[in-house]
Amino acid sequence: MGIYLWQSVAMVLLFRWFCPEWFGRLDRLALTGIAAGFLALQLLWVQLFYKKGQLWWFERLYRRLSVALENKMALAETQRRS
Repeated sequence: MGIYLWQSVAMVLLFRWFCPEWFGRLDRLALTGIAAGFLALQLLWVQLFYKKGQLWWFERLYRRLSVALENKMALAETQRRS
């Protein structure tokens, strides 16, 4: 899930800090081109830097938060059934 987080951070940086004038003005084709470019960069990034079993800090954080959320939801469901 680190790729998803990287993509989110990259898009915020792009549209908030580097090219804020693009936000809401680009057409679908331009946005598709940006998305395809970032997808290619992500695939290269993963191939170059991601090794099996080597989770980056943000991916470990994401997994920890998602497990905590799942546990919280399961507890709420158990309490609802009682």
